[in-house]
Order: sequence, then structure tokens, then C-alpha cells
Amino acid sequence: MKILTAILSVMLAVSACATSAQDDTEKTKKTYANSYAVVVDDATYNDTAWKIATDALVQKRNATLVRYQKDVFDALPELQKIFPKYICFVRTPDDIKAKFVADAWRITRQLDSDPYGDAIHGILTGYTAEDALRIINCAEPKEIETCLAQTSIGPDRFKESLIISDGERDAVIQKTADGQMKKTIVPGDKSDIFVDYFEKMAPDMIVTSSHGAQNTIEMPASKGRIVSQNGKVWYKYNGSTIDLRTGQSSVKNISTKNLSEVKTPSKPNLFFAVGNCLVGEVNKRDCMVTAAFHSLNTVQFVGYNFTTWYGQMGHLALRYLEQGGGYTPMNEAIFFANQVLLDDLGQWAPNLQRYNFPNVSSSLSNFGGFNRMVAENANQRIPRQLQGRVVGHMWDRDCVAFYGDPAHEIYLSKEHTFKPNITTELFTDSDVWRFELTAQQDCGEPNEYTAQRCTFFPERIREFTVIKGAEFKPVITDNFIMVRKPGPVKKGEKIVIEFKVEKF
Repeated sequence: MKILTAILSVMLAVSACATSAQDDTEKTKKTYANSYAVVVDDATYNDTAWKIATDALVQKRNATLVRYQKDVFDALPELQKIFPKYICFVRTPDDIKAKFVADAWRITRQLDSDPYGDAIHGILTGYTAEDALRIINCAEPKEIETCLAQTSIGPDRFKESLIISDGERDAVIQKTADGQMKKTIVPGDKSDIFVDYFEKMAPDMIVTSSHGAQNTIEMPASKGRIVSQNGKVWYKYNGSTIDLRTGQSSVKNISTKNLSEVKTPSKPNLFFAVGNCLVGEVNKRDCMVTAAFHSLNTVQFVGYNFTTWYGQMGHLALRYLEQGGGYTPMNEAIFFANQVLLDDLGQWAPNLQRYNFPNVSSSLSNFGGFNRMVAENANQRIPRQLQGRVVGHMWDRDCVAFYGDPAHEIYLSKEHTFKPNITTELFTDSDVWRFELTAQQDCGEPNEYTAQRCTFFPERIREFTVIKGAEFKPVITDNFIMVRKPGPVKKGEKIVIEFKVEKF
């Protein structure tokens, strides 16, 4: 499969393929657009409760069931054969850990020969199998109108929100349903504020970003801690929770005797631990991810399995979700954020696009060895100004987990969020496809904070020839197109990329 990247300067001709009958074409489009594989190991599937959940997901998504014994890569030949748009890995919480998260990313890049992602994937788990079944049966939320955040995110993107700022010291910013904004300064522990808003408002999305570990989130750094224990979430914990040398959790069991329990909210939510170290790692059954699924009514959880000294993957996904203006769901935001890391690596050190480091470890104590491993396997001299970014991209590439049903699309509310400054449309009526990007306002020279513009194809293509728009350096694969840096463009102007396709 050819890939058009920033270094492509020659257009390659391909032969035209015979056109399928119209009804076959429509069938192919529908089949790929909704194609779904459920991947499960035998031990999980042989557990009665987890089998019930797995079969329910297969039925709901009309999915193909792919079973394997121990190594998830044993499922690769079958996945290559069916090539689904969505892949859900069903796994008990005792058997996930950071390596499985990395393996899930890696296997979903190997369905064909190019180095980019081939499917949107998720990991379905829970404190119990009943949690997984609840997630499968839950269609909400569909749109995010209310948000509780512990990081800097625009309150104008929501109908109501509470933002505990990580950019302005001790600032707490609340937006009410009538559009009023109020900022207060609250020194020290803010866990009471966080939990009180969570319980009363039952927000559609929770975003966190301060110090954390597998069973703790601090409010903010070292002042007020929210912890998980026994499948529930608690607060007002005053003990030490993080080993600052390794970044790992420093406690295995937390006494809840003097803690307050966070009450289960009335509405389901998306939990995005965008910048916390390790909060997304299911290192054992009792952790923050499983507690959120079990007691916080969470249906999707996104978070880091490593320490986040770099944090690019999480914030790329958040930026894409925000700048998508209600047209980009969370599952696609995560997928395309990962493609940006892969594309950068392909430009800086192509060998690293496909290199899978063997000793997957989330500990900071392993960082020196990781650094050396990346340098050795780049097989080229990396300029000093890029060395930190290359290592950071490799660190982030396989460690942000998406837990939940990967086909469950959750958007920001179009009614309340900012409109996207560039809108896109894909035309596929002939064998020459056209991707149009239209500026809704003046857009200057794009930078690293400019979200990519991309879309999935309604069906897979075998080959392509770019006819127009190569100067915009799109990334084209068999199932998506991505324009990394659209613009600069004036309001009303269009960027047009045309490419002749050969379909499967």
C-alpha cells in the first residue's frame, strides 16, 4: 500500500480497476463502514460471565468473533483476513497491564503493509463482567454538554462546566447554563470542589491532568487525593500515593475507614485522563479505570499507561476533539492523534515507525535504557533539536489506552461548542475522489497546535494516484486521508485534494 507523506514528490501512476456493480459497491461500503471484530482470549471467553458480555457485544455490533489462546498476535491472521474498521479486545482486568495496551496498538497497525493504524480499537474490561455488559448496553452519552475538568480547556465548548485550571494557580472557573462565568481563587486541596460538582451535575465528560498513578489522582499536585479501592472511588485521602522516583503507585491497599465515597452519578460519562501519569493503566483488578466503570457510571475511559513527562498523545487527542467543533468523536480523536505521532516519526526517523520496543515498562527508572534503545534502533543520526521529540513520540505512541466500545461515538455538542474553523467533505461518487477543506474564517500559518483534518473512507482502496493537492502533503492510506497542516487560507477559500483510486 502506498503512502503519501511529506517527503513524497513524485506522483505514481496506477492502473484503473474494473468498476463493480452499483449494488455490490453499496454493499461493500456498508460492510466496511460498520465492520467490527471482537477479539478475546480463550481464558476470558471460557468464563461464563465474560462470555455473556462478549457475546452481547458480538450481537450488538454484528461482529466477527476472533478467539486466541494466549498471545494476542495469534489473532492477527484472522484480523488481516476480515480487516474490520473497529476492533474491540475483551480482557479481564487481571490480564491487561501496559504491555497488552501496547500490543493492541501494534497489532492494529499490522493488518496491511503500511505503518499507519488500520482500525479504531478499544479494550473492553471492568471491575466485573457486569460492568462490561453495562458499557455494551449503554448508548449514552452521545453529546458532551457538561464538563468537569482539572486542566485548561475552553469553558465555551460546553453548556455548563467547572474548570480547575492548571494554567492559573488555584483558579476555579465555572460556567452556568445561562452563560455566566465566575472565577474564584481556591488555594490548596480542591477535591471537595471536584467531587461536589461531579455528584451534583453528573457531567458528560471528566478531564483530569495532575499527578496520578494507577489508583490515584491528585487535586492538584500533592494536595488532596482521589483514590480507588474495592471497585469504588474515594476522596479526602491524605497519605502518600506516588513514588516520585519511579512514578508508580506507592501503595497497594488503601484503607477507606476515614475516607468519603464518591457517589455514583445519574448519567453515564466519558472519563479522559488526558495528562495524569499511569491513571489509565489497569495493573490489577482494583484500579482507577475499573473503579470508574464500576461506580462512576463511566462508559469510556482514556488514559496513560506510562508516566507522562511528554504528554503529546493525550493533548493531541484533546486538541482534535476541541477543534473538531462537535464533528469529531472521541474514538477518532484518539486514533488520529496516534497517526500524527506515526507520521512525525516517519519524517524524523522512518525506522522507528515500525520499531516495537520489547521491554514495555511504565517506570521512570527505565527511562535511560529506553532512550538508548530508541537511539540504537533509529539507525540514523537524529539532530539534537529533535532528539527529545523523537524519544517522546516513541514513549507516547503505544501507551494511551482507549477503554470501552470503539464504535461508540461521543461528540462535543454542536450547539454549545465553537464551530470548526475549517470544515471537510469527501466526495466518492466516481473513481476520482475529492477531499475538500473549506475555511469558515481566516486561518493563518498552521502550527503544532493546529489539529489535523481527516476522515475515514466509506470503503477501502487498494491504490491511488494524486491528481491535485500534493503540495498540502496529505497522508493517504487504504482507509483514511489526513491533512496535517491545512492553510493558510482565507475565509471561503477551499483546499482541494483529488486522487484517482483503485478499489478492492
